[in-house]
Amino acid sequence: MKKFLASVFASLLLVSAAAFALPTVQQIESAMAQGNWQQADAGLSQVIQAHPNNARAHYLYAQVLNREGRFGDALAQVQQAKTLDPQIRFTDLTRFAQTEARIRRDAERAGGGNNSGRAPNPFVQQNAPAVQQGSTMKQSAMMPQVPERHGPGVGMWIGIILLVAVIALVLRWTLRRARTQDDTRANDDRRVQLKRTTDMLNTVRSLKLDVKLSTAPGHEALEKEVESTEDQLRGLVETLSNSKNPVPPYQLDELEQRLGSLRARADGKPDPYAAQAASAQQPPVIVQQGGGGFGGGMGGLLTGVLLGEALNSGRDRVVERDVIVDDESRRRGNDSNDGGLDFGQGSNDWNDGGGVDMGNNDDSGWTDT
Repeated sequence: MKKFLASVFASLLLVSAAAFALPTVQQIESAMAQGNWQQADAGLSQVIQAHPNNARAHYLYAQVLNREGRFGDALAQVQQAKTLDPQIRFTDLTRFAQTEARIRRDAERAGGGNNSGRAPNPFVQQNAPAVQQGSTMKQSAMMPQVPERHGPGVGMWIGIILLVAVIALVLRWTLRRARTQDDTRANDDRRVQLKRTTDMLNTVRSLKLDVKLSTAPGHEALEKEVESTEDQLRGLVETLSNSKNPVPPYQLDELEQRLGSLRARADGKPDPYAAQAASAQQPPVIVQQGGGGFGGGMGGLLTGVLLGEALNSGRDRVVERDVIVDDESRRRGNDSNDGGLDFGQGSNDWNDGGGVDMGNNDDSGWTDT
């Protein structure tokens, strides 16, 4: 029950925390490789908002904006990446030069770069002078563009707060119900044990009277054992009557076996539990005969396997499986199927070290150093 509750709680926490997670580099590259520019645009906007000094993020964003037809914004982003890292350590220098030239060529072909990616108003173009229009477009292309923010809104925050409240109420109700069920089960077990102990106490009192009236040799020692058993049973009855929890079942089993032994000795019969007690005191021993050669080695191996199975019985076994990891060098080196995209190089997180993404290879880190 506790494991189930822990798994439910962990799943709900992961669902609630998904709203705050930034997309990884692999997710951005996958969206770009599949031509899902809208998803890549939204993801890179969140990354740049959280890590504005990440040169590689601006470089990828420039390529996405260029594919969306926003040539002026793309040119501004590639210039921003070059400003943040003048040495171009986030990708190959030749690849960067080719990408920058292509973006600049597309911007010039489109008339100096249309920042919004929308068709210009034809009436404005007819009335405005050509020189003034060209100057305005050049100034807008040279100005750094502020990335569009896609932060969580008020409705999302309200939904997250409501989700956390619902999770807390469900966990509280589930824990209270489980605690009530455990208390009820423990109370039922205690009542069953109390009835069983009371029956044994009545039996030992009757046996005590028979032993006192007996004239068999050794009845005095037997009477002392009966009285000791009676005291233990009386104390156990008081414990079960004043407590809400049961006692370990082996205590009742031991007292029941002792009572059976006392009854057999009082009747002059052999003790039925004497042989069982003797065998319980002697642990089983596995004997391995020594010998050289292949036979002796196989005997030791089989004995070790049997001992391992005996020791590991009842435990969970761990099954190891091979996981195929994507070859990053193959994914980045093959440029024939990526449609001219350059994903850059270096770390796979968005950590900024002095304006350059030079972090480790952990995909889970998103904070700026």
